[in-house]
Amino acid sequence: ICLPTTTTLMSIKLEKYIISGWGWNEQYDTNTVLQKATIPLQDHSKCWISGAELDESHLCAGGTTSGGTCMGDIGVPLGGVARIEGGGPRFVQFGIASRDMQSCGVPGTTIYTKVAYFMDWIRANMEP
Repeated sequence: ICLPTTTTLMSIKLEKYIISGWGWNEQYDTNTVLQKATIPLQDHSKCWISGAELDESHLCAGGTTSGGTCMGDIGVPLGGVARIEGGGPRFVQFGIASRDMQSCGVPGTTIYTKVAYFMDWIRANMEP
């Protein structure tokens, strides 16, 4: 998994993003198979919930006809395929699920922590 380390990757907007996780299914049972879904980014206003204040450190995604995150999916990656400078297409992690807003198997949005916003901190705390 690549991180958005360049200015281009930090500001890129993909048409669709991929989430994957082991969270609960529509019957509220744990999954034995890794689940994935393809979802679009949404405007922050689509992720409004009581007590949640979204800012530039957040992404809002989901709200499509397919299911999204569910209980047990907090911390799952939000990523997509992007071209890396000096290389080919790679999977880049753009977000980390941080707050779920829907029932399992029901279209809805999820709040993600924006990885690019914290790249300076990530770099400062990585060990070679």
